[in-house]
Amino acid sequence: MAHGQFWNFVIVAVTLILYAIAWPTLQLTHHVSPPIMPFVAALAAFPFVLIRINAPLGWAVSAVSALIINRGPARTPGHGSFSLRGLSV
Repeated sequence: MAHGQFWNFVIVAVTLILYAIAWPTLQLTHHVSPPIMPFVAALAAFPFVLIRINAPLGWAVSAVSALIINRGPARTPGHGSFSLRGLSV
């Protein structure tokens, strides 16, 4: 396996792990209808795949996804933009 292919494999594997974590834990911070949970989790995890192809595009997709997720499904009460020691800001 060539050096570049190895890193491509690692990035895809990490992305799949991120997706596998994002999907079941989504209900902890957002009220999301179960049929759209995989899509919201994909918006959060899959921009990581773009890290080797086009990093600025991956960042842009991630930023737009964050806006869509923040404006789309309602957040769970008590979860602000970020929390510090239980304080929502």
